[in-house]
Amino acid sequence: MPFPISMRGKIIGTCRDIEKAKKNILSRLELQSPKELLCEGNTVKFRGGLLRPVLSTNLLGPIKCGTLKFDTDKTGMTTVNYQLNTSEITIFTTVATLIFFIIIFMRPNPDYQPLLIIWLWIVGGNYAITFFRFRTFLREALNYDEQKF
Repeated sequence: MPFPISMRGKIIGTCRDIEKAKKNILSRLELQSPKELLCEGNTVKFRGGLLRPVLSTNLLGPIKCGTLKFDTDKTGMTTVNYQLNTSEITIFTTVATLIFFIIIFMRPNPDYQPLLIIWLWIVGGNYAITFFRFRTFLREALNYDEQKF
């Protein structure tokens, strides 16, 4: 299901060794303190979410769970197909907006347009930020150069 529940995509890196790419992404994901991190063959599954003792800037905060599938393309480059579930932040924001709706509804001459704008701003903003941050995260991990360190 598309926006605002999930996102999917594909990243092609410069790394030609799937195992090194997978190991690098796993170590970087571990730094994000996921609730769960599993690796089975060329598939990595993880759980993030809002209700974890991490900073609000944590990459996995708006992501309930995700799946990464590693493969190589025709040129031998490592590719990662990802699927992320963002339903938790969507549900949380919808419930919060409904609470504000009830409060505003009790007032005389209520104006509901700001609620839609607030919902779109929070959900859409988190969705867009997560999309770009996660793609950047994967791209940096796949283009990791051990010579730099």
